[in-house]
Amino acid sequence: MRRAEFLHKRLTRSTLEMGPDEIYRESFKRVRSLVRPHLSGRSNLEKGLIVRIVHAAADAELAGQVSFSKGALESGLEAIASGSDILVDAEMVKAGLYSPGIKAFGCEVKCYLHDDRVEKIAAERGITKTAAAVEVAVQDGVEGDLVAIGNAPTALIELVKMVEARKAKPSLVVGVPCGFVNAAESKELLAGAGVPFVTVRGQKGGSAVAASIVNYLAGEAQNRLGGRGRA
Repeated sequence: MRRAEFLHKRLTRSTLEMGPDEIYRESFKRVRSLVRPHLSGRSNLEKGLIVRIVHAAADAELAGQVSFSKGALESGLEAIASGSDILVDAEMVKAGLYSPGIKAFGCEVKCYLHDDRVEKIAAERGITKTAAAVEVAVQDGVEGDLVAIGNAPTALIELVKMVEARKAKPSLVVGVPCGFVNAAESKELLAGAGVPFVTVRGQKGGSAVAASIVNYLAGEAQNRLGGRGRA
């Protein structure tokens, strides 16, 4: 049987006739089936996060690599509900933040990569622009902000340095950069930095995963508080 014929047989009439909402539900149904062994003993909040990450990456292996500190997800919910800024390392992460909860709570999404100060600092110190962008963000103040890094390990490493030097105190760090150089190591540093964190251990991750985590937390915050924020 030719490959094209084989693929056409797999495309059943029922799936081809699905509307967008049905496709969405079916997709999550399949993800939950794939990751079920990794959900045992987890809270509903944690289960939902793992499912969202796997769905965003289309990679069931990530279910066993998701890691977060105790109370980290609750810290993220509180930060969003209080209208904290959301700092991202790349425009790709920013573009993926679509949850209505972000706007409902008045959170401002900031990416410092194109700030006028970044290029100068990067050139003077011989560091990447993403690392320099973290330094600029810290100069402006990172106190209670939610930080989402999905692209650059150097940004995460710089943030960890700032946290350890007590120059930054984010409410939550979503640290999921992907790559073959320092991605895994940057996540290990994050896990030992003493700050609330969510990560995917190893080389995998990416901007879509970072955005999916923030979107999930924003959606959960809105479901619980209805966009009212803290009283």
